Amino acid sequence: MTLKASEVVEYLEQEGQLGAPNGDDEWPEYEEDMGVLHCVDWRRLFSGRDGELSSGLALEDDPDLMDEIGSNIGRGAPSQKADVLDVASRRPEVCAWYQPMHYYGMAWGIFLKDDCLRQIAVDVARWVPSGYRPWVVAPQLLRVAFSSLFLHEAYHHKTEAHAVRLMVAERTPCYRSYRNRVYLPAARSKTTGSLEEALANADSLFRMTKVPYRESSPVHEAALSYLRWRFPLDPPGYRDAPRYYRAADFEAGQNILKSQVQEGVAKPFRTVSQWRVAPNMNESLFGLRSDIWTVVPHGARPTIPTFSFPLYRPASTRSVVAALMRKHGYAEVKGGKGSHIKLKSRGLPTIILPGGRKDLSPVVLKNIAVALGFRDPGGLLAHLGL
Repeated sequence: MTLKASEVVEYLEQEGQLGAPNGDDEWPEYEEDMGVLHCVDWRRLFSGRDGELSSGLALEDDPDLMDEIGSNIGRGAPSQKADVLDVASRRPEVCAWYQPMHYYGMAWGIFLKDDCLRQIAVDVARWVPSGYRPWVVAPQLLRVAFSSLFLHEAYHHKTEAHAVRLMVAERTPCYRSYRNRVYLPAARSKTTGSLEEALANADSLFRMTKVPYRESSPVHEAALSYLRWRFPLDPPGYRDAPRYYRAADFEAGQNILKSQVQEGVAKPFRTVSQWRVAPNMNESLFGLRSDIWTVVPHGARPTIPTFSFPLYRPASTRSVVAALMRKHGYAEVKGGKGSHIKLKSRGLPTIILPGGRKDLSPVVLKNIAVALGFRDPGGLLAHLGL
């Protein structure tokens, strides 16, 4: 049986671990003024190969993007300081983020900025040899731009997954203490930086060489060259990725991270090499392909394939709760932590959603829809009469 995100959220709520971050966190939360959320259609994004986006998007109708890619092909790594700073500025902590289930519950997920995807595609084109036509390599460039950000954020989910498994096995929560005692102090340091971010960068580079993320030459080589060029220019922590390019070094670093999560200290006490006998502790809890969102500027269309069905329309917490009670016999029960509302109905999944929202995010609505067996929020809201 496939594990659902709603089950994990319910477990975290039962253990008292579901709630807002303590103090200022390094990762943002989606807000409407950032742009419009679109759910990435993984199948269409990666089913088109050899220069095609199997998406219905006509890249030839995007002359600005084609012109920018065409003007950058063959230029090589930037040499002027202003250009270096500009290209190096498009990195994960600016262009993407992961919203952990511990903090965001049903609003968890991976979020990527559409304008960053476009510009990273343009940046990577610098390392593509001269002579290639922009409309031929553009789809591949967009995919590697997506993969470079997605794989970094997916590693953060793996770290949270490790913490969840530890809590189940040991009955001791650890993710929040790790975040507050290890990750945040390191992330805020101007010199040290976070080990998790270094490993996330290194993991993204390694996984870019694997199917389905590996593109055909020369875009594949261009993407790897771009990442190897940019990583040393990243902030502290992120810039340490080259230390973990070798498999043995990556495993050693990851074993330290696993102990940091377990113990909540930067310098673990246990013999970290013991994690070799538990190699899958930080695998994803479930497939992430349906929980990726791109934030598109208001008035623009998504550059990469997204679902065409009506994903979303405004619906408040109050209206959704009332409709769930009316249609499915849900009742509010005690136990909702903080501002969360907990709903139960016999034979149906427990639903936990943020309270007091005038407009529930499409992320929350999508996860409620999946929990109740609907394909998308549009179908759920139509069923509920909203």
